[in-house]
Amino acid sequence: MIAGASALAGCNMKNASPPAPATAALKVEVWHDLICPWCYIGLHNLGRALDGWQGPAVEVALHPYLLNPDMPPEGRDLRADLARKYPQATPDEMFARVTQAGAAHGVRFDWDKVRTAPDTAPGHALIAAAPAGRWRALVEALHHAYFQRGENLGDAGVLAAVAASAGVDAATSADPVRLAEVRARAARATAAGLRGVPHFRVGAQTLHGAQSPEALRRALQAAAG
Repeated sequence: MIAGASALAGCNMKNASPPAPATAALKVEVWHDLICPWCYIGLHNLGRALDGWQGPAVEVALHPYLLNPDMPPEGRDLRADLARKYPQATPDEMFARVTQAGAAHGVRFDWDKVRTAPDTAPGHALIAAAPAGRWRALVEALHHAYFQRGENLGDAGVLAAVAASAGVDAATSADPVRLAEVRARAARATAAGLRGVPHFRVGAQTLHGAQSPEALRRALQAAAG
């Protein structure tokens, strides 16, 4: 948010008061994936931290991270995929742990309905093309579609319905250029050393994992000085 100066050629500005200095927006960056339940909790809590925020304006930038960069367009069976990737715990044990964590923050999961691990690149492309002021409504709608209704976020029809519910144009979710950019950005995050999400950068501070609203608000206050 940068205030522009008015061009008043020929006006006598001798008695005019100087403009008030512009207040720069606080930058919050979040790396996330749409099928990551901890990201669901973390982004929900970021929204709560922003509710009633009395400090400087906050600019939120969402960055894609692909937990399954090799996911085919049709997706895979979620439980088989989790058992293959995380043999140290059963899917039901993982579901129970994150369900308990979500309940503490008012986040609900219905794992009986969630059967597919989808390709999330189209969903990230949709988010990237959405107006800045719609990120929260769109991400919340995508999370509810997946974690509470078990819908396949790799399906174009599902994405169109979710986008409409959040007031966003869905056409960009299948744009090859945008999909390639999503994959490139996610690959850069991995190449830079990011190995898990959610990952927050609030001003100069970094926080990893599903942070509480209080922790995120403290980070905002520190960034605001």
